[in-house]
Amino acid sequence: IQQLLHSHIHLGGRGEHADANGFGKEQYIPGLGTGIGQHLIRVDKAGNLAIDRPAAPGCENNPVIILQAHLDMVPQAAEGVEFDFLNDAIVPVVEGDWVTTGGRTTLGADDGMGVALAMELLTDPTLQCGALRAVFTVSEETGLGGAEDIDPDFLDADVLFNLDSDVTFTIGCAGGSRFVGTQKLAVTPAPENAVGLRFYLCGMQGGHSGVDIHRNVGSACRVMGGFVRDIADMGFAVSAVKAGTLHNAIAREAECVGVIAESDVVVFGGTNDYGHGD
Repeated sequence: IQQLLHSHIHLGGRGEHADANGFGKEQYIPGLGTGIGQHLIRVDKAGNLAIDRPAAPGCENNPVIILQAHLDMVPQAAEGVEFDFLNDAIVPVVEGDWVTTGGRTTLGADDGMGVALAMELLTDPTLQCGALRAVFTVSEETGLGGAEDIDPDFLDADVLFNLDSDVTFTIGCAGGSRFVGTQKLAVTPAPENAVGLRFYLCGMQGGHSGVDIHRNVGSACRVMGGFVRDIADMGFAVSAVKAGTLHNAIAREAECVGVIAESDVVVFGGTNDYGHGD
């Protein structure tokens, strides 16, 4: 376990966190450790990476196994933290049994731990097994683009293990869908006596929309939507709403800008459950 964590920390120092799409092996392989010959490495047109380890002596007839993980991550930085996920290195912080970033950004354990596990097995000189291949795909978090365009030869094997889960074994696969809607809205000029207002929501917990959606943490999109609906009844006219950054991250922040007649400006307080957890 300690060696695996060391491998993940070492991998965390690389750039190309946000999308990991389209870069060649010459940029990435230096961060994957030693013991892998260049002749065993392939990169397809989509940017996916395959690393082959020959069968150990006497294991040539054993099943060919693929260990699959993805190279990209969900790039999220805490409020007030300036971080360029395409160029800045994530600095891990070891806190007891946990590896974190000290609350600055997401760590990239999804799926850095899968990459680290595959590399540990590929570079273990004592491992007795048949031919072993690591397949690292790109653009998983942004729509499975690497998997869709993968070179079929990368998948020529007997068994494939996907290393992107925190449970013992999962037989099957989760899927997702994306909906894009557009609507032309009526635009009206602001009244002469209007007062501009900006509402900013921050500090929500957020999370991954795939594995945290059941935790009732609330989405800033829904909370802001409920708030805007209520203040619209007070005469507030919306100019712009911005919420969330990624389709697979539960929104932590939202912003709304609009106008209201000066005579309708009131000070209000209290609490309301704007779409949290239902």
